[in-house]
Formats: sequence, structure tokens, C-alpha cells
Amino acid sequence: MSDAATTSASVQPAGLPVIPGFAWGRVAGGLLFTSGHVSIDSQGVLVGEGDPAAQAAQCLKNLTATLVAAGSGPADIVKLTCFVVSPDAYRALAAARKALFPDTVPASSTVLVAGLLDPGYLMEIEAVAFTEEGRAHV
Repeated sequence: MSDAATTSASVQPAGLPVIPGFAWGRVAGGLLFTSGHVSIDSQGVLVGEGDPAAQAAQCLKNLTATLVAAGSGPADIVKLTCFVVSPDAYRALAAARKALFPDTVPASSTVLVAGLLDPGYLMEIEAVAFTEEGRAHV
């Protein structure tokens, strides 16, 4: 097995807080696996309290920052997993996703949950995406 297939590296995007013991993403074997992204700013402060559309936009902005830091982009996402706390949050996320993926959509799952870590979070999004190395093998 090559070194690339057996090693991984953490991803710390610009614009997201450094959280000890936490990685926004890890690259391994030509794939990026992201942690859950919520609606926070660079200081870790909630953006869009009570506003599903604002939170959807910020979650996807944060996710995109992690993708870019790993040499990927939204078009490289092969799987999204989304957690929402209400049907309103789902509708806002669906609208924001349409804007991010106008042509080709990734496989995805959305789960309605009773709550997330911070009661102000209305959604959380994680992804699996190709990196530049992974795209070269597709």
C-alpha cells in the first residue's frame, strides 16, 4: 500500500476557529472527510440565531472553506449528511443546497433530530469529497 493510502492529514480552513482536539476535516486516500459544520463565525459565535436561511448559508460557507483548504470544492462532494432540527430548517437547507449544486447533486441523507450540541444550532452538515489526488484516480 502506498503512503498516501495509509496516512491522513488534518484540515484547518481559514475563517474557522481552531478548536483543540478537533479537526474540521481529514484527508485520507484521496478523500476528504469533514466533521459536522454548523453556523458559526471565525470566533465560534453562532450566526443567524433563529434564522434557518442564514444558518444554512453559513453552514455551507464553512463547509466550502474546509473543502477549499483541502484542495477541493463543492463539485467534489460525493456524499452529504445533514442533521436538521425542524422541517423549516430542512426547507432552508434544501434551498441553499440548490444554489450550491445547480447541476450535479451529491448523494445525501438528511436526518431530523431533536437537537444539536448548542440549542441555537438549527442544522449541521458533514461531507465526503474527492481531493485533487482522488480526482486524478476517477
